[in-house]
Amino acid sequence: MSVTATQADVPTPLQCHAGAAKAGIAKLTRDLGLEWGRSGVRVVAVAPGPIEGTEGMSRLAPGDAKTSLERRVPLGRYGRIDEIAAAVLYLVSPAAAYVTGSTLLVDGGTSLLGAGPFLDMMGA
Repeated sequence: MSVTATQADVPTPLQCHAGAAKAGIAKLTRDLGLEWGRSGVRVVAVAPGPIEGTEGMSRLAPGDAKTSLERRVPLGRYGRIDEIAAAVLYLVSPAAAYVTGSTLLVDGGTSLLGAGPFLDMMGA
């Protein structure tokens, strides 16, 4: 079980270092899911989007940028830490017994918007 971020799939200005690392986690999740599946080992990851009260969001979207980004989230709000915990609980539970090699996006649909919100915050 890995915790990653949506930067593997969504271009994010000033985050190329994080995006490269997260893309590596996504690839590792898929490859190990394939390699270890026959041994009964499941490999999964969860990729949170903007989550209220986290260090990442205080750095990526401080002040007015937070309000701007939050309005663009398709579900209309930032996620909560307990929602990420629930996604992890699902992935490690018997309910996900047939899931492997997958990354579950828990981002309120933000990844569907691409880089747009971040470009807007940069004034691009």
